[in-house]
Amino acid sequence: MIKLISPRLALNYWSIRIGLLAGGIAALEPAVPALAQVLPANWGLYATAAIAVARVIKQPGINEQRDA
Repeated sequence: MIKLISPRLALNYWSIRIGLLAGGIAALEPAVPALAQVLPANWGLYATAAIAVARVIKQPGINEQRDA
């Protein structure tokens, strides 16, 4: 059985924060043309790489809270 973490604890993970930010930017991009001028053409690739790096880095404070 899959054990889910609480949403409050999930927001402490950098990968989730970056994913939410990237999703918000992707949703706003068609509505706000100024974003296309500010963001690089492959900004989604950078966001994906940042999420992958955040998943690899151990976050001891969060892991200790989850085990308690």
